[in-house]
Amino acid sequence: MIDPQTARFITRNYPNMQGLVQVPVGTFVTLQSLGMILGWPGFQQGDCTLATITVPLTILFTFLAIQYYRKNFGEVKLGAMMPTILSSSLILVCWFVISILDMTWLKNIPVSFTMLVIAAIFLTFPVFSAGWRRYYYVFGALLAISGFLPLLGLYTKLDLFGGSRWMGNIGIGLTLVLGGLLDHWTLVRILKRSKAG
Repeated sequence: MIDPQTARFITRNYPNMQGLVQVPVGTFVTLQSLGMILGWPGFQQGDCTLATITVPLTILFTFLAIQYYRKNFGEVKLGAMMPTILSSSLILVCWFVISILDMTWLKNIPVSFTMLVIAAIFLTFPVFSAGWRRYYYVFGALLAISGFLPLLGLYTKLDLFGGSRWMGNIGIGLTLVLGGLLDHWTLVRILKRSKAG
C-alpha cells in the first residue's frame, strides 16, 4: 500500500508521470536537431519535406501513448489536476517571455537565459514530486551548465537554438526522452506497489 502523500502526488501529477507521452516529442526534437547539425537532406532550416511526415507521426505516437495510459491505468478527474495544469501554463508563459527577452534585450550577454529557464523548469520537477523524479536534478544541472557554455566562447547562445548547431534542442530532446522513460518506469513502479499492498 502507498502512503497518503504518494497517493496525493500520483493523483495530482498522473498526467505528468505519463512519460511515454513526451517520448515522441523528445525524439522528434532530438532527430530534427541532429538532422540540422549533420546536414541530413530534408532537415535544413526552411525545408519542411520531412516535417510533413515526422510531425504527424509524432502526434500519432503521442496519441497512442495517451491511449495506452487510459487503457492500462485509467484517468484522473480534471479537478485533481488543476494545480498541475495552472503551474504548467505559468511555466510555459514564463519560458516564452524569457526566450523573447533572451534574443532581444539580453542578446549581448553570453549566457543563455532561455536554457537556464528550461533547466530551472526541469529542476522543479523533483521538488513537487514527494521524493520521486530525482533524476531531473541531473538533467536540469546539465542543461544549466550548457546555458553558461557561451561564456567559454565555444558557441554563441544563438547556436543553442538556431544557427548551425541547435545544441540546446538536442539536450532538451534527450531530457524529454530519458525523463519520459524514467517517469513511466516510476509510475509503473508506484502503481505496482499500490496493487501489491
